[in-house]
Amino acid sequence: MSSTNVKAALAATDLALKWAEGLALGNVAYVTEWTAAVGSAADKFTSLTSTDGTTTASRASANGTVTGAIVEAAYFFKAFSLDATDLMNFIITNDGTNAMRDTLFNTEAEKKKYGAMSMAIGQDDGCTPAFGTAAAPHVPCDTALIVTVAAGYANAAGVAAWALTAAESATAEGPVGGVAEFPLGGAGSSTVALPT
Repeated sequence: MSSTNVKAALAATDLALKWAEGLALGNVAYVTEWTAAVGSAADKFTSLTSTDGTTTASRASANGTVTGAIVEAAYFFKAFSLDATDLMNFIITNDGTNAMRDTLFNTEAEKKKYGAMSMAIGQDDGCTPAFGTAAAPHVPCDTALIVTVAAGYANAAGVAAWALTAAESATAEGPVGGVAEFPLGGAGSSTVALPT
């Protein structure tokens, strides 16, 4: 089968998640609070409730309206560098019940449950990651990744929809199979196609 036929076959079963800027603003608020606290006595991030008391639901509703179910996961780790494949592995191999993995990478039926997504990532502000050498040690930095998916989401009035810049859209076709093809949708909307 040619790569064109493979891509067409995969595209026939791809499902799309729409980027939700309002959800992303909540993710950024969580990561911003985490980066200010990491490594200090105030670093109490052990759940999705932040130290200032925000929760998945309160962050999601701060900049829009959720309809249906919402799933959120946060990952805390040390990193020398950030790689998209490594970040996906955190989602796929998460211990315990893994609703996030199932939502993004499982069956078509699982993927159809959600239509909106967002994420944010942050590293300790006082750290610069580096690979080590014989003369200097590795420098890992504390890192947080938070990912949110919702059955439906509408941005609040005044929340701008994310759109690709001209430079991004010129290079964003992604790999064969439609794993991350942009832009999909009209002006001001973007989606990520997930193969089944």
